Amino acid sequence: MISFALALALALAGAGHAGWETPPAPRSGPSPHFDITAQYHPGKAAGTAEVAVTFAPKDPDVKVNTTPPPRLKLDEGQKLLAEKTPARPATAPAEKYLDLTFPVVFPVSVTGPVTSEQTVKGALSYYYCSHREGWCRKGTADLEIPVKAR
Repeated sequence: MISFALALALALAGAGHAGWETPPAPRSGPSPHFDITAQYHPGKAAGTAEVAVTFAPKDPDVKVNTTPPPRLKLDEGQKLLAEKTPARPATAPAEKYLDLTFPVVFPVSVTGPVTSEQTVKGALSYYYCSHREGWCRKGTADLEIPVKAR
C-alpha cells in the first residue's frame, strides 16, 4: 500500500501542471531558433571598427526584441578589440522587434595591430519571443569573430 501511494505521488509530481506547456530550458550550443554569425568591418578612421551580427531565423514566428537590445561581450583575454558603449536612444524604439534583414551592429575599438587573420571570441545575449506559442526568453550565443587586416 505504501509503495503504491509513493509511486502515485511521484507520478503526479513529475506531471507538473497538466495542460501547461512551457518551452524547454535553453540548451548550450546552437540556437534552436536562429543561426547567428558575426563579421568584422574595419572603420574609416584609425582605431575604429564594428562587429555586425546576423540573425537568420529558423522559425518566422520567433522575433528578437529591441528592448532590451542585444549585447555583445568580447572575451577579456584578447587584446585586439574593445567594446564601445553604444549611445542609448532618448526615447523607446518605435518597433518592438528587430528587422532581421539587417545585421545588428556593435561599434568596437581596435586596440592592437591587425597584421594577419585573427579570431576574437565573444558572447551575445538577446531576448526573443514567439507569439504563436506565447513565450519569451533570453538567448545567448558564443561567437567567433574573424578579424582581418584591410
